[in-house]
Amino acid sequence: MRLLTLFAFLSAILVPGRAAAADGAWSATLYAGPATTQYILAALSSGSFRPTGAMAGLAVDRKLVPLGWDISLGVEGQVTQTFFGHRDTNFALGPGIVADAPFGWKGTSFSIFSGPSYATDPPAFSYGYGGKIEPSPRKKWLNFVGVEFAARLAPDSDWDVAGRFYHRSGAFGLYADDVDAGMAVGIGIRRRF
Repeated sequence: MRLLTLFAFLSAILVPGRAAAADGAWSATLYAGPATTQYILAALSSGSFRPTGAMAGLAVDRKLVPLGWDISLGVEGQVTQTFFGHRDTNFALGPGIVADAPFGWKGTSFSIFSGPSYATDPPAFSYGYGGKIEPSPRKKWLNFVGVEFAARLAPDSDWDVAGRFYHRSGAFGLYADDVDAGMAVGIGIRRRF
């Protein structure tokens, strides 16, 4: 319910007027998929993703400064909600880079954002290496990394299909030592404004 309320609020205040819509600087992505409290490096080294629930998220992005070559500095605000098993709501805000038409693929974009995130109820355990269950320090403030690849649904459309990755951790001691709160992958729909 919190996610829907926040979505309605953000839609009301962030939908730009007609003049601002022409530049396509804003985008909003609604996505969902499996989530895990497994360490990211444990998942990558084992080649297995151990879902412990599902996550839905809403990410709102804004391009701020064009750098050239269809690359821009931007900022992302995001709220996520985990379901099934452990329930937790996360709020995240951070700077990043947006690349339009990466590798010359017209109608696509790739973005990566990172910054502080706040969890209302962090998970109590994580899956470490070899599937070992380990207690989590339950830190509310951690770093998030959000990665998105989006492709236009039709040539003249403002709608895209998007693949998303979301991860929270201590950022190699920046926020906390040896804390990995897991990750989620998802697919969703994005609207550019």
